[in-house]
Amino acid sequence: NVEVFSKYRGSLYSNPHFESGTYRDGKTSIVALAGGQYGNAASDVGSVFVPNTVTLDDTLIAELNASAYLDVAVPGALKTNPTIIAMYFISERGGTTYYPNVSMAEAVPADFDPRTGLFYTAAAPKNNPGRGVVWTAPYQDPAGTGLIVTSAAPVYDAQGTFRGVFAADVQLAKISTQIGAIQVGQSGFAFLIDREGRL
Repeated sequence: NVEVFSKYRGSLYSNPHFESGTYRDGKTSIVALAGGQYGNAASDVGSVFVPNTVTLDDTLIAELNASAYLDVAVPGALKTNPTIIAMYFISERGGTTYYPNVSMAEAVPADFDPRTGLFYTAAAPKNNPGRGVVWTAPYQDPAGTGLIVTSAAPVYDAQGTFRGVFAADVQLAKISTQIGAIQVGQSGFAFLIDREGRL
């Protein structure tokens, strides 16, 4: 899913129609909040968040307008993959589109910059020159859902320019429940060990 959506989001840069605001126009749907950060309505399909350290200019609005087209497919992927608690695109310019809509602009500090998080930096070109899908070590979710791991992939446009990161968060408690239900023979059991040997 992460690989497919990262490629889909990259493809949206090839058609200026997607940045026009035909589906949802950020000029009217993204508003400033009390802390200087920007967000959108809780009734929208996904959350939009721009920290108060980033300028919301026409270029970023166009990028957020294009990201709105993720509304068409990402919610369905979340429904069919119950271990995934969130999927999101973090733009290299500083805007985030997050699914499901958790009113992210009100859930995190106004100056929170997702581009500094492990879920972004692990997939960015400096740490991921091969441009593949990467997994993070477990960490506490800034959105408050508990201990999670993230699968993330860089997003590149048709010219090969890095544009951001698409990621999916998986709650460890849900993975544990799923693995705990696996039965091996009469008395066997399943467990998961990560690449660092953590059980």
